[in-house]
Amino acid sequence: MVAHHRVSRTGPLAPVGCPEKPRGASRTVEASSQTRGSKAQTTIGDVLRWLSSLARDSYPEDGLYRGSPSTPLTGILLCWFANAGAREAALRHNLNLIVTHETPFFETPSRDPGCPPPADWLANKQTAAFYDNHGIAVARYHRTLDAFCIPRAVGAHLGFPPPSVHEGHKGYEFTLVYDLEPTPFEQLARQVKEKMKLPAIRLSAGDGRRTVRRVGLGWGGVSLSANLQYMELLRQHGAEVIIGGEVDEYALEYYRESGMDWIELGHYATEAIGLEQVARELGATFASTPLLCHKDSQRLVFL
Repeated sequence: MVAHHRVSRTGPLAPVGCPEKPRGASRTVEASSQTRGSKAQTTIGDVLRWLSSLARDSYPEDGLYRGSPSTPLTGILLCWFANAGAREAALRHNLNLIVTHETPFFETPSRDPGCPPPADWLANKQTAAFYDNHGIAVARYHRTLDAFCIPRAVGAHLGFPPPSVHEGHKGYEFTLVYDLEPTPFEQLARQVKEKMKLPAIRLSAGDGRRTVRRVGLGWGGVSLSANLQYMELLRQHGAEVIIGGEVDEYALEYYRESGMDWIELGHYATEAIGLEQVARELGATFASTPLLCHKDSQRLVFL
């Protein structure tokens, strides 16, 4: 998703960095060094360099949060969120590098002086202790993977044609608009639900018979109120429907006032598709390294 909160990342929960990406090196060249029969053992830093090469730009939230780049690699766990289930899976399978799309530690965009800092939160203290006690490294690659494939992967999975509008910055296409065959809104919602194999979705309450043709993509958390500036770009490009990952009620009022319908599929659901593509390429590059693409469990029940 687009980074919507500018959090100051300093202190014990900040990224510790990663080996510098060689200037001008493509990921094909970097990958080839791992498959030429070199006897040198693959390190965590080798994986970090390959991941960093996936995007044309660099992003401050992406990098190594716990561990050392020089540590020999025993295996990789790729996940959307490095929660307890993902961490336990890495430990169980002897994988000493977790690569997560979302932040490894909980954070807040601003802190009230009367509240404890994030490093003192129970969940963060327990998570930090896990990494330190078990010698497992954790790295986050957020906008890097968004820029690489995550938004486009959603549109392709839904069977949409190539986007009519694809704008962004240095290859990071955060404005994607698709032209579809004229379809009643409720029928489109049912088709999307079936394609995603979801038990339930949320959508705007309105005339389900309304014909729609132009769809804007708000994958992950891009459709939240914190990112409405990007949704306004979609509206200006004629989007009649926003297909989003996660929507809050403040954003719903914006969509209604702006004359757009919306379909909510889930933050995880819309980003897990692209992570599977990353896992395939990661596995092909580091073919001799154990790799697990962690599937998360359902976090909600509907009564």
